[in-house]
Amino acid sequence: MAKYAYTEEGKAAIVVLATMMIKADGRTDPKEIDLSLIFFNKLNVGSKALNLSKTMTPSEALLIVNKMTLEEKKLVRVILSTILAADGEMDDRELAILTTVSLVANIPQVLPDEGRKILEELYMV
Repeated sequence: MAKYAYTEEGKAAIVVLATMMIKADGRTDPKEIDLSLIFFNKLNVGSKALNLSKTMTPSEALLIVNKMTLEEKKLVRVILSTILAADGEMDDRELAILTTVSLVANIPQVLPDEGRKILEELYMV
């Protein structure tokens, strides 16, 4: 999985941002949690990253994501977009988080075809 060689801090940042996305609309949907756990498993998020995420602020997470490679950033956006859509609703607060993360961390837009390709590559590894 060299294309997505996240550091432990990078994995923790993904956990922080995914958790923000799950909680954004005021509801914790089981589909969003299940999907997040699948991503965390695929990215080999272990106890070290989970422990780091407990004390990491959203601002710190954004700084870490900003330093990621373009491909890693795109996967972060795809993960957050997928969580956003998991419950079948697009809440304004979720969209605001996705927009803010993308702007602050300098993540380009990922069109649906590219997002699907990124997910396919992730799951082929």
